Amino acid sequence: MRIYCKICEMELSNELVPLPADIEPVYEDKTDVLPQGFYYTSDERPIENSVGWIYTHLKDIINTVYNLENAGGCCGMDGHAGLNLICMNGHEFATEVSDCWTPHFVKVEPDKVFLMEGEKVLY
Repeated sequence: MRIYCKICEMELSNELVPLPADIEPVYEDKTDVLPQGFYYTSDERPIENSVGWIYTHLKDIINTVYNLENAGGCCGMDGHAGLNLICMNGHEFATEVSDCWTPHFVKVEPDKVFLMEGEKVLY
């Protein structure tokens, strides 16, 4: 599965597979929440108030730049100012959390993207 910008159709992720049920996300400071190459949704593993959001590894997100208007943190992005990742065409779609006092992950807003598996659009 890959993530694409809903507005310009830019590819935004490497190939991702669902996080297996026997692997639990790790929510510890300075630690990757999940291994590279995997994703899960907040529907499958409830977290915060983000129904349907897609969680993935920092290194699995591609073709992006920071939205400096929503940037915050000391050693990375703390994610508290909202969507801080934009595609290369300037469309907001996700929040990176990567600061020294936070777990590390990207959460993708489902209304800003569509997902594809091969040639099939998932949503």
